[in-house]
Amino acid sequence: MATIKSVTSQAPLSTITNYVTKSEKTEEKLLSGKDCNPELAGKQMMNTKKFYGKLGGTQYYHFVQSFHAAEKIKPEEAHRLAMDFVSKCPIFDGFEVLVATHKDRKHVHTHFVVNSVSYSTGKKLQMNKRDLQAMKNLSDNLCRVAGLSVCVKGKTFEGQDRENVVAYKKETYRHLKKAEEGKADSWVRDIGVALIKFQAEATSRKHFVDLMQAAGITVDWQDNHKYIVFEVTRSGKLCRVRNSRLERYYNIEISKEALENVFALNAARRIAETAGERAAEESRTAINQSTVTRRNTEVENQSAEQRVYVARNERRNREDVQQRSRTAQSRPARQSVSNQATRNSRSKIHSRGNSGYER
Repeated sequence: MATIKSVTSQAPLSTITNYVTKSEKTEEKLLSGKDCNPELAGKQMMNTKKFYGKLGGTQYYHFVQSFHAAEKIKPEEAHRLAMDFVSKCPIFDGFEVLVATHKDRKHVHTHFVVNSVSYSTGKKLQMNKRDLQAMKNLSDNLCRVAGLSVCVKGKTFEGQDRENVVAYKKETYRHLKKAEEGKADSWVRDIGVALIKFQAEATSRKHFVDLMQAAGITVDWQDNHKYIVFEVTRSGKLCRVRNSRLERYYNIEISKEALENVFALNAARRIAETAGERAAEESRTAINQSTVTRRNTEVENQSAEQRVYVARNERRNREDVQQRSRTAQSRPARQSVSNQATRNSRSKIHSRGNSGYER
C-alpha cells in the first residue's frame, strides 16, 4: 500500500536536494532524475529559473510516496515504480524531477522534488487538491498492476476498520474563524499556531516536543501510536486534539512522516547556515590577521626608513663638520699666500713706475 503526500517546507532548493540525495539514505541506483542529472539537479533547476527570470515565489514542490512497513517490496522495486509514476504523471510533464528512494526507516519511501518552473515553457507549476488526488489515483493504479495492496478508505493495511474522524461542526468552524479574527479564545487555534511556528524551527522530534512543552502544550508522540496527541489545560480542564483533526481544521499536512521530513530539512539547513557562518568568521579572522600583519610590516618599514634617515643625516653632519674643519685649517696658508702675492704685485708696479720716471 503506497500513499502520496505533499510536504510543505521553506528550506532552500539546495538544502532539499542535498537532503534527499544523502549517501546514508540512498544508493546510486536508487537515485534518478527526470529531465535532469540527479547529482546536479539543484543547480540545473536553478539554471532553469535564471534562464526564464523566475527566481522568486515557490522554489519547488516536494512529494513523498510511502509504502507500509508490512508491504513486501524491495527498495529497488519501489524506485522503479516511482520512476514509472513520474513518467506517467501528466502534472510533471515539462518539469525537472529529482527522484530518491530512501530505505533508512522501517518503511521504504521515495522523495520527489519538482522544479516549480518548467524547463520547456518557463511557466510555473500550479497545484490544487484535484491534482494531488489524481496523483494518488495514478499511484494506486500502478500498485494494482504491480500486485501491491491499495489504500481503501476506512480500512487499515490489515483490512480492519479505521477509526472514523468526526468532521467539525458549523459551530466549531465559526468559533475557529472568530478566534482567527481575535474575537474569541480557542485552545485548538493556540495549539495550531504553536505547531506551525515550532515545526519551522525544530530540528528533531525531541526539539519540537521541547518547544511545544515550553509553550504549555504537551505532545504525546509514540512510535506504536498512529496519531500525535496535543494536550493543553484551559480553565482547569485538560483539552486534547489529534494531529489528524488539526489537519482537517487547517488543511495542513502534519502527519508523523511529514513533520519528521520538515525536521530533517531544518537540521540540514541549520548545518548549512552554521557552515556559512563559520566560513564568514574564518574569513573575517583572516582579514583581521592580514590587516595586523600589514600594519606591523608598515611600522617595521617605517622604523627601518627612520633609521636610514637618521644615519644619513648623521653622516652628512659629520661630513659637514670635517669639511668646515679642513676649510678652517687651510684658510691661514691661503691668506698668507694671497698677501705675499699682493705685495709682490705692488712691488713690481712700483719698480716699473720708477724706471719710467728716470727715462
